[in-house]
Amino acid sequence: MGLLKGESVYAFSGFSGQLLFRGEPASNAKIIRRYELSKPNEYEDSTVTDNEGRFSFESAIANYRKPLLDVHGFLVQQEIFVEYQGETYQIWGGSKDAKEEYSEFKGKPQNLTCELTEEPHMVELRSSFIGTSCHWNVD
Repeated sequence: MGLLKGESVYAFSGFSGQLLFRGEPASNAKIIRRYELSKPNEYEDSTVTDNEGRFSFESAIANYRKPLLDVHGFLVQQEIFVEYQGETYQIWGGSKDAKEEYSEFKGKPQNLTCELTEEPHMVELRSSFIGTSCHWNVD
């Protein structure tokens, strides 16, 4: 029975920040965060920005059981979409490859800002990457 026991992991670390559209706060934008730890189990939550474009998400903790035929090791697919003024923007997408909190940010994110009109850049992790239009400092 011990083989079926899982462990608690950070499927998507918590963070807060500011959402911008052409350099101005994107107020009342819906931000949708999705993650998939194992197929077909996709999880989703959302929030709405305030008048200054500010938002926050709590850390998503999940139960993880290593598959018997584990070729890639721990991997969580992550995505963030924004619905704003009738358009949908993807501001985050990729795979988190470590179970620890804040590993997809390479440390606790500070001063996180996301510009909807910016082209995504790559953030390299240990054996995966995240494509994002967000920028942050690390604590």
